[in-house]
Amino acid sequence: MVYIKTTMKTGVKIAACVCVIFVLLILFALIFFLRAPVLIVDDEPFIALYGKERILKQQILTSITLRRRVKQVIIADGAGPDVLVLALEEAAARPYCVIFPNRYAEGARRYNDRFPGIPAILLTGRAGTGAGDFGEREAFFVFSGSVGLDYYRAGLCAGILAGTDGRGIAALLDGAQTERRTDFTQGLRDAGIETDPLFPFVVSQLDAKDGYAAVVIAGFGGEYLEKNPRWPVVLFTWLNPALTSRETAVIFDDSPWAQAAAAVQMAGKNQKTGEIPAKALIFPKKVADDRIIRGLKNAVRAGLKKNAVSDG
Repeated sequence: MVYIKTTMKTGVKIAACVCVIFVLLILFALIFFLRAPVLIVDDEPFIALYGKERILKQQILTSITLRRRVKQVIIADGAGPDVLVLALEEAAARPYCVIFPNRYAEGARRYNDRFPGIPAILLTGRAGTGAGDFGEREAFFVFSGSVGLDYYRAGLCAGILAGTDGRGIAALLDGAQTERRTDFTQGLRDAGIETDPLFPFVVSQLDAKDGYAAVVIAGFGGEYLEKNPRWPVVLFTWLNPALTSRETAVIFDDSPWAQAAAAVQMAGKNQKTGEIPAKALIFPKKVADDRIIRGLKNAVRAGLKKNAVSDG
């Protein structure tokens, strides 16, 4: 009899806990869907490049991070500002904010003119358009990629991948200024590589007969992947990882989807401008050595920590 009573009490407690959890889930769902959504502008070329499944994953993760819906607004490639504004109006009358890729900067300006009270966030990536290019505007935010930090992290990764190979390290850095090349080289130095890297201007200059210890490609030179390089590649790209070469070990993703959560959080603090580091994707299956994988993970974290210290 005592056993039966104890079992019944336990069952009641479990049922009560289940009910509480169920109620909390309902409340969370109601709050989640009743809150104004975040809108993010996309077009078909970007979707084809980035991948639908990858976007869906980022959409879910960003929604969970922000605790509000993130809605994708798809427009025709190169749609004019008026068409873009109309599409956004149809998607949500009063969104929490709207995120625009740099290629739709004029659309962001037009939307801000039409709805000055709704935060418009422009993500410029490595283009680095300054907020001053848009004049003094309320509820208008411009965030760029953290190029110096990202190149430093890429240097760390390239140095770790190269190890004691002895061959050169080449980096096509999107016409980067000298200071950015210095950031990359510093990453190599901190990874223990004392040899100066090569900075070719075009893919055709990547012609070393014996290959390279590692190659970094940022912004251009994607056709180099068609040559099926046999050495590790660190890639700055929005391209779906499934479409890259089998030797691509690390991808730095500074796409709007990768930066959306951080951008909304920064805008929520009324930070008008700022830099957002790229997300580093490491592919363990393409790196056979566990020690190198651990080194890459530590390098990425060390780079972010280094930036946080320098900003403080």
